[in-house]
Amino acid sequence: MLLLCEVALGESKWVVKAKDFLKPPEYFSSVKGIGLTCPDPTKKTDFTEYLPEATGLTLSSGDLVANPELPEVSENGESELWFNEFIVYNES
Repeated sequence: MLLLCEVALGESKWVVKAKDFLKPPEYFSSVKGIGLTCPDPTKKTDFTEYLPEATGLTLSSGDLVANPELPEVSENGESELWFNEFIVYNES
């Protein structure tokens, strides 16, 4: 099952190592795990066709490519994660 959810991430702590974050790190609202690959960010799908209430919602939907965000977090370009992952703590 794949869920597509719109959430407010607040300030995200970016990480490249899998770790149990039982609560958000100090000064952050969420955690974003930066993976090695991601869908090609230059290829987008507009979801308005499928969900009329999702005006302006687009998602990267191209083939998997090297994650362009990885150099911002990892000096050696390595990550323990294959894909980006998000941990959101406050469901309200």
